[in-house]
Amino acid sequence: MRIVSSTKAPIDNAVLDLKNYNLTVNGVNGVLLSDSQRVAMFPYNRQLVIEKNRSIHFDGVVEAGLFTVYGKNFSFNYDTFKIRLQKIDSLRISVETEQKDMYGNPVIQEINNLIELGTAELFIDHPANKSGLRSYKEYPIINAISYSYIFYDKIAGLEGVYPQKDFYFKVDPFTYENIDHYTYEDMNLSGEFIGGNILKPMKQYLTIQDSNSLGFNMIIPDDGIGVYGDKGILYNEISMSNRGLIGSGTMKRLSSTTVAEEYHFFPDSMISQVKSFNIVKDAAGLFPVLNSEDVAVNWLTKPDEWIATNTVGKKFEMFENGTTLDGSVTLTPSKLLAKGAIEMTDSRITSNLFNFRSNAIRADTSDYNLKSKSTSGYSFIAENANTDINFDLQTAKFRLNTDSSMVKFPELQYICTMTDFTYSMQSRILSMEQKGKSNTTLMTSEQLLRQPFSNLDKPTFFATNNLEDTVSFSSWKGLYNLDRELIEAENINYIRVADALIQPDSGKITISRRAKIETLQNALVAVNNRHILHSAAIDIESTKRYTGSAIYDYTDENKEIQQIKFPELSVDTLTTTAKGIIPVSQKFMLSPAFSYSGDVMLSARSQLLTFTGSVGIVHNCSNMVSYSLKFKSTIDPLKILIPVSDKPRDINDNLVFSGSYINADSIHIYPAFLSAQKSWTDVPLVNATGFLYYEKEKGRYLISSLAKLTDPALNGNLISFDKNYCVMSGEGNLSFGTKYDLFQMSSAGNFIHRMDSGTVNIESILAMDFHFSPEGLKMMADELRMMPTLTPVNLNSDLYTKGMKDLMGTAAAAQLKEDIDLFGATRNLPKEFTYELLLNDVKFFWNESTASFRSKGKIGIGFIGTQPINTYVDGYVEIQRRRSGDMLDVYLKADDATWYYFSYFRGVLMTQSGNSAYNSLITTIKINDRKHPDASVRVPYTYMIAAEGRLQSFLRRMTSEEPLEDVIR
Repeated sequence: MRIVSSTKAPIDNAVLDLKNYNLTVNGVNGVLLSDSQRVAMFPYNRQLVIEKNRSIHFDGVVEAGLFTVYGKNFSFNYDTFKIRLQKIDSLRISVETEQKDMYGNPVIQEINNLIELGTAELFIDHPANKSGLRSYKEYPIINAISYSYIFYDKIAGLEGVYPQKDFYFKVDPFTYENIDHYTYEDMNLSGEFIGGNILKPMKQYLTIQDSNSLGFNMIIPDDGIGVYGDKGILYNEISMSNRGLIGSGTMKRLSSTTVAEEYHFFPDSMISQVKSFNIVKDAAGLFPVLNSEDVAVNWLTKPDEWIATNTVGKKFEMFENGTTLDGSVTLTPSKLLAKGAIEMTDSRITSNLFNFRSNAIRADTSDYNLKSKSTSGYSFIAENANTDINFDLQTAKFRLNTDSSMVKFPELQYICTMTDFTYSMQSRILSMEQKGKSNTTLMTSEQLLRQPFSNLDKPTFFATNNLEDTVSFSSWKGLYNLDRELIEAENINYIRVADALIQPDSGKITISRRAKIETLQNALVAVNNRHILHSAAIDIESTKRYTGSAIYDYTDENKEIQQIKFPELSVDTLTTTAKGIIPVSQKFMLSPAFSYSGDVMLSARSQLLTFTGSVGIVHNCSNMVSYSLKFKSTIDPLKILIPVSDKPRDINDNLVFSGSYINADSIHIYPAFLSAQKSWTDVPLVNATGFLYYEKEKGRYLISSLAKLTDPALNGNLISFDKNYCVMSGEGNLSFGTKYDLFQMSSAGNFIHRMDSGTVNIESILAMDFHFSPEGLKMMADELRMMPTLTPVNLNSDLYTKGMKDLMGTAAAAQLKEDIDLFGATRNLPKEFTYELLLNDVKFFWNESTASFRSKGKIGIGFIGTQPINTYVDGYVEIQRRRSGDMLDVYLKADDATWYYFSYFRGVLMTQSGNSAYNSLITTIKINDRKHPDASVRVPYTYMIAAEGRLQSFLRRMTSEEPLEDVIR
C-alpha cells in the first residue's frame, strides 16, 4: 500500500498529532488498497488520517469492483483488510453486460439509481492475502448491515413527481460477494416498496429494470391490486423504475374496464393511451354502456375524475344504439360527464358539458343539429340550448337558454325563436312551442281587423332566403317533419304581407324547402284594417307581395250577407287589390232595392268596394220597363249611391232615361226610370243627373246631386220614382218641350206623375223673357199693384225659394228676396234677372185630350217688368206642342175690368187688355219698334194687339174639353 502526498505551500504534506499520534496526510488523490481486487479509496478534500497500525480514517469515495460507495466516516483496518462504511450517502452499482469490448471483456454498464445505505462493511480480500497473490473469487464482499433505500424523486423528466417521503424502496440488509464481477441477474434484493397514495406498501425484490434502473416488476395476483385507495383495481403487471410507476393490463374502476399496455401512475393522476375503455350499465342507472378503442386516459385522482379522450378517427360508442361521441368523457363515482360532439342516427349534439345516465343525455348548454335527409348537411340547428335526450322514451327535448337564442332550418331557409322543442326519434318529428303560449286562442276576424300595425306580435319565425325582404310571423306552436322536410307552424294569428294580415286556416301553415310557404287554403285576410276576406287561397311570395283568391262577405243595410268571389288577389306598391265578377245568375243584391252584376274590385286604400257593372232597380210597375244602369263607383252598403251621368247607359251601352217624358210624335207623357226613350226628340219635364239613391223610408228611388240628396231643402234637379205607388215626381228646372225661339221661357218647380192614371200635375214658376214695350209693362204693373184686395204670394214657400234659385242661381235669388223682404221693391235687379213677366206660382196639369199643359187655380204674378207684384190673380196658362209651331197662352185677370192676355205663336206675340190705354199704346208703337232686334226671316219676332176673337176662343177652350183640331196626337 502506497500513499502519495502532493501539496503546495502553505499546506503541509502531513501533520502528526502528538496527542494520539494520528497522522493527517494532505494532497492525497487516492489510495489503491488492492490492485488484484480493484479496491481504492478517494478521500474528499484529498485528506486522510492514518491511525495506529496503518488504519486509515477518511471521508470520500470507495471503489470496489463494480460498486462505488459515497459517504463519510469511513475507516480502513489493515489487520482485517476491510473498510467500515459507517455513514454511506449512496451506492452506485455497475454491471457487466453481455456485450464485449474489443479485447473480449464485458462492457460495463452503470446503473442509473443510487442506493442510499446506512452502514456497511467492505471486505477487500482475505486478511491473509493482502498482497493478492492468491485468488479468492468471493472477494471483494460488501455487507449492508442496515436498511438501504432507493428514491425516485430525481428521475429525469419526472423530477419531484415522486417525493422521497412517499415513494421509495426500502432494501433489506444484504451481502454481495465478488462485486468486481456483477451482472443484471445478480441484482435481486428483497425489501418493501412504499407507493405513496397509489399503492399500499408491498414486499418486492429490487432488480435491474429495462431502463437500466433499480426497481421491481410485479406479476399481479388474479384478484388484482388496488390503486389510489382501491378506487381502481389493476390486473396483470405493475413495475417501478426510472420510467416511473407503470402498470399494464386491465384496470377496473366503477363500472368501467380499461385495457392498456402502460398505465403511468403519479401521485395526483394516472395517464395512459389505452387499447380499450368500456363501461357497462350499473344497477343504479348512473352510467350508460360505452365502448371505445385507442383512448387517451387521464385520471385526476384527487377529484376522482377519469378523463378519457378518443383519438382522431376513433369515437366512443354509447348506449348500444349507434350513438357515438367524438371528444372526451369524465367518469366520476356519481356521474359520467363528457364534452365534444355526439353523433346519433339522425342528429348531432355538441357541448362542453354532457351529463349521461344509463338511458339519457343531458346538457345545460349545447348545440343540437338534426341531419338532413337529402344532403350531407343539417336541416335543423339549435344553438345555446338546454338538451335532454331519453333513449327509453325515444325523445330529445331541448330549450333555448336566452331570449336572443334561435334555431335554424338551413334547407328551409328559416330561423325560429321558439323556446321549447321535443324530437321523437321514432316518428322523426320535431315539436316546438313558445313556453306558456302554445294554447293561446286565435284572434277572431273582428280582432284581426282591428289589430294595429304599429303593435304587432314579436315574430318567432324569420325567412332567410331574402335578407332584404324577410317574411316573418309569430307562431306559438309547430312541428318539423324530417322525412317530409317541412315545418308545420301553428297558433299563427297572422302573417303580415304588405298591408294585409293573413291568418291561415286554424292558424296553421306549412313551410317547405327554400322558404316556400305552401298555398294557404281557407285563410282569413285582414286588409289594411278595412276589409276581411275569407275562404282565401293565398300564395305568400315576400313581405311585399302575395297572390291568391278569396271570398268577401258583402253585408247590406239589413245585415244580410252575400258572398263575393275574388279570384284575383294581388299587391301593387304595397297595396292589396282584389278583382272579381258577379254574374247575373248569382242574383246579387247591393241592397233589397238594387240588383247588381259585373266586376267588383277591393282596394286596401278604400273602405268601400268599387263596382264596375250594371245596377238594376226593383219594382212591379207594369207600365214601365227599367233596365240595368251601367256605372263604376265605390259603394257604401249602408248608403248606396249610384253615379248617373248626363248620358247614362245600360249594360249593352244603350242610353237609358229617367223622369216623365213628353213624346213629340203622339203628344203624350210617359214615365221612364232607367228606361228606353220612345223617340230621340222626347223631352223630360225634369232632367236630373248625379246619383241614384233609394230612400228606404219612403220607398222611392231618387236621382239628384249628392248635396241635394243629403239636404232635400236645397234647390236643384231631382227625379223621384215611388216603386210602391208607381209615382214619378221631380223638381228643379222644368222643361215643357216647347221652343219659342226669340220668346224665351224658363221654368222651375216640381211635378207628380201617377203612372196608373197617367195624370201629371206641376207646380211651377214661369219666367218669360221677350221683346216688349217697357211702357206697356209699366202700365200693366201699375194697374195690378193698385189693387189691394189681391192675395199675396207666399215668398217663403219651397216652390218660390227653390224655384228662384233654380232659375237665377242661389246668390241672385237671395239678393232679390232680401230686397223685397226689406223694402217691398227692388233697388237693383240682379244681372241674372232678365224677365219681362215672371209668374211665381202656376199649377199645371197634363190634359191628355188636348195634349197640352193647362193651369188650374189662381196664378201668382211675381214680376211685371222690373216691378215686383207678388199677388194672386185668376186666369189661365196653356202650353202646347204643335207640329205647326209651339203655342203659349197666358190670361191674367185681377177682376172683370182688369185683365191682360198674351199669346205667342210662330214668332208673333199677341196681347190684349181690359185697359184701353194699354191697347192704344201697343197699337201706336211703330212696327219696327215691335220687332225683336235679332229677328230675321227664319227667326221672326214681333208683338201686336191680339186678333179679334182670339181671347174668346182661348177662354172657351180653357173652360171646355174641346181639343184643337190641329193638335198632333
